[in-house]
Amino acid sequence: MYIMSSEEVDIFVDSPSEQITETTELCENKDLSHSTMLDLLRITLLIYNYGKTFTIDKDVCIEEFVSNLQDTGKLEQMKLNDTRKKVLLEMADKVPTGKIINFITDPDTDIQVGIAVSEGKKRITVVFRGSESISDWYYDLLIMKHKLHDKVCVHSGFYRQLTTNNVHE
Repeated sequence: MYIMSSEEVDIFVDSPSEQITETTELCENKDLSHSTMLDLLRITLLIYNYGKTFTIDKDVCIEEFVSNLQDTGKLEQMKLNDTRKKVLLEMADKVPTGKIINFITDPDTDIQVGIAVSEGKKRITVVFRGSESISDWYYDLLIMKHKLHDKVCVHSGFYRQLTTNNVHE
């Protein structure tokens, strides 16, 4: 999982590629608070159900989504275990303005990626679902780095999963 504050996102987006390394170093050297780690663990847990059990419109914040589920009684009807229901409630409380702005899935490569934004926390979170299938493990084992730019490399398995069917766009 990789998070950047809004200030670092601006640097990352607006800077030449040689400054990307500086931004990465800023992010890697950050100490994460206990509450931030819990937020990240919560969204990681829910990525396994997203798209299967529920989806959230990208314009709807988590607090509004959960409130609607509670008001209509649909939260109890959802096919989520008690832990995941608790996580949804906690996310609505701890990250109320959080939104899932994009969810990438591809049945051919078995990739699921959630991209969430919290304006209140000034955080962008990219979450790759963990390995669940033989296909996932195949891509996990493609450990060589794929060079994107001069000093920017990514895990070649993730890169192939995201680019095989152009699901990254």
